[in-house]
Amino acid sequence: MSDIDANYLLSSPLGQHRQQDRTFSFSFHPKEEASLPRNSSVLDALLDTPQDLVCPITLHIFKDPVISSSGQVYERHAITSHVEKNHNDPITRLPLRIDQLTPVYVLRVRAAEYRESAAAACLEAACSADCINPVQYVRRAVELAEGLSVPGLSPECVQYVKTHPSNACDVQVMEVFAQGLISAGWKVKAAAVYGTLLTAGLDKAQQCAHLRACLECWTQLPGEVDDTAMRQLEDFVEGQLILRWSQIIDLVEASFGSTAAVALCEHLLFPGSGTVARKSAAAMEARLREVTLK
Repeated sequence: MSDIDANYLLSSPLGQHRQQDRTFSFSFHPKEEASLPRNSSVLDALLDTPQDLVCPITLHIFKDPVISSSGQVYERHAITSHVEKNHNDPITRLPLRIDQLTPVYVLRVRAAEYRESAAAACLEAACSADCINPVQYVRRAVELAEGLSVPGLSPECVQYVKTHPSNACDVQVMEVFAQGLISAGWKVKAAAVYGTLLTAGLDKAQQCAHLRACLECWTQLPGEVDDTAMRQLEDFVEGQLILRWSQIIDLVEASFGSTAAVALCEHLLFPGSGTVARKSAAAMEARLREVTLK
């Protein structure tokens, strides 16, 4: 850094003390050595549909359930296709006629309500700092939301997920998801997604792009790092466990210049100081020595 040596400041006693005060993590594909929270049983349950809402033929959630004369419930299109080839019930093996299929409206409503609520919960999970692999929840939300309108899940995200099933596209899925959140007015959640991507171990160019996108969600002045965005960035740096402080400061310098990097250093080393005053390197080091000696 041209104005101040971030590595020197952060390796000082005060810098080391500040870096130890970290409580939670944003993660995407976390490093094995990091101590990170695991998905809770509640989050895990979102990935599995309750068995009473699953068609025994398609193994997918019901959308248009019907009951046969033998008392078995199937998805209409699945049992209709079955009867065209085999006139016996696939479970009971009793004779089955297509004109004996009766809609199960109560189950249809239950399934639709589950799809809508579970899809919304999946999107919430994908924005959570405690979620180890958020992209699977975005993909699950798209699966559940077919034919439904779920706030925060944009048509562009739905289309991208459907046409890009490979996990090689996971980063792009999360980027499109974040853009949809911004369009829905959920900038705080979008910033959390970009923060997750920032710690995902990508190359520096991608990290800088995600850092800029993250700060765009926080700042009141597009293209600039105002005091509001700097305070949010300070909280993010202290909260995540993947990147060293110096790595994020280098990304800030590469994305916004040395002035912004120096400002972040001051926010990290002297938290709660209010609006950042631009100081010379000598003044910063003198302040560091003063605080360290106390």
